Amino acid sequence: MHKAKTLDMAVGKWRGILLNFGFSDEFLGKKHSACPLCGGGVDRYRFVDWQGTGSYFCSQCGHGFGIDLLMKFKGWDFKTAAKQIDQIIGNVNHVEIKTERSEAEKVAQIRKVLKECKSVSVGDPVHKYLKMRCGSDHIPKDIRFHPRLGHTEGGFHPAMIAIVRDLNGVGLSLHRTYLTEDGKKAKVNQVKKFMAGKKLNGGAIRLFDVVDTVGIAEGIETALSASYRFCMPVWASSNSVLLEQWIPPSFIKNVVVFGDNDLNYVGQSASYSLAKRLIRDGINVTVKIPDTAGVDWNDDQGI
Repeated sequence: MHKAKTLDMAVGKWRGILLNFGFSDEFLGKKHSACPLCGGGVDRYRFVDWQGTGSYFCSQCGHGFGIDLLMKFKGWDFKTAAKQIDQIIGNVNHVEIKTERSEAEKVAQIRKVLKECKSVSVGDPVHKYLKMRCGSDHIPKDIRFHPRLGHTEGGFHPAMIAIVRDLNGVGLSLHRTYLTEDGKKAKVNQVKKFMAGKKLNGGAIRLFDVVDTVGIAEGIETALSASYRFCMPVWASSNSVLLEQWIPPSFIKNVVVFGDNDLNYVGQSASYSLAKRLIRDGINVTVKIPDTAGVDWNDDQGI
């Protein structure tokens, strides 16, 4: 079968195709999990299946489509993979492809969640969580408390809601951290999730008001811990990919990048890549990485 025809025939069938060739069902849902290719982590991989293409993403070994996933998993070249698919494609059921929500629908859902939120107050699950994780009573204006937010894995949980803003302060999306009533992480596979919204490239969660100097870190907890330790305002990008892509507002003249000391060097690489770009743009930049391998600034609080 011709290459293009093989891939066309496979659209909407990748879950069944991959199951047929030995993939475990746990790697073919929409939940984050360990990676079936590099074998690491507990939540670095997700089967996205964008428009039925079998697409996937792993923060360690990269991303691709269903054909790439199958080739890497089995150690096949394209010709071998296509031949194997051709032999079983007629017996694989088609899965209906969900239509992407419109921008208006995404915005409406974000506004609905924000309307249901409350300001964080002493003693609520968000305050307890941040106090336990970061040792600070600072409550950022762009952090809210949702008392009962639904999760795709089922059930409802208290949640910390954070607004992600672009360089001009315009809201892009919401970041959700699912909690328990006593301020611990909820017992779900995917504790932290973004809501569908505008593209996040360049955005950050503004945890403090700033003048011309700001720190930038990955997670909210890491940013608040770095702020507490170094006595300066720090924003959160949420992860290493968005850290590297962050675009500061035009009034920012000085940036401190609080990178993670990852064993796989992902955090360090993102930090120095960002620093290089910002320096090229005329911004004064300092990069700070914890001395201990495998930790971030929330783990290494100087205690």
